[in-house]
Amino acid sequence: SVRATSDGGYILIGTVRSRDGEVTGFHTPTDSFVQSDIWVVKTNDTGTIEWSKALGGGRSDYGYSVEQTSDGGYIVAGEVNSDNEDVSGFHGLGDGWVVKLTATGSIIWQKCFGGSYEEGFNYIKPTTDGGYIATGYAGSSDGEVTGLHLDTTGHETYDIWVVKMDDTGGLTWQKTLGGSEAEYGQCIQQTSDGGYVGAGFTSPN
Repeated sequence: SVRATSDGGYILIGTVRSRDGEVTGFHTPTDSFVQSDIWVVKTNDTGTIEWSKALGGGRSDYGYSVEQTSDGGYIVAGEVNSDNEDVSGFHGLGDGWVVKLTATGSIIWQKCFGGSYEEGFNYIKPTTDGGYIATGYAGSSDGEVTGLHLDTTGHETYDIWVVKMDDTGGLTWQKTLGGSEAEYGQCIQQTSDGGYVGAGFTSPN
């Protein structure tokens, strides 16, 4: 994801596995598997890096969405598999992760959302009440996830997951959307009536 910033530059988010070059602060792996960190990069108007931050812990973490906030900082969303370093409150196999950053990339707060299986956020937006709305996927039927739809054999599958947060990342409400196949939320926007419109896709399990 990439967004223009109020100073004429850009903020980018993705995933990094390098430990050299322009990458600093990569987290130490906790096992022998190839590990990734979330990477947030701020550039000026010509693409020169002003600062960058590797976020996550000792296992693979993935950054999918970033937006500038009204205070000049940033809100970040993705999926974490780590339960150490920058990550606390981890629930299970994978969690949706939301991080509030300062204008220079320092962590103000972070929140894990999910249950005992796998969740993640593909998109996040600030809302007019000062909070945030995120969408992605949920595969748990416990923890903070309720209403998960089952497949035709009665087993758990992935649903689109929509989560509303307050200004400090507290859970306001959550909603699972879908049917018997695997669904994933890709984008969400607030509408003029205070509601939300989202988009995603469905695929066979």
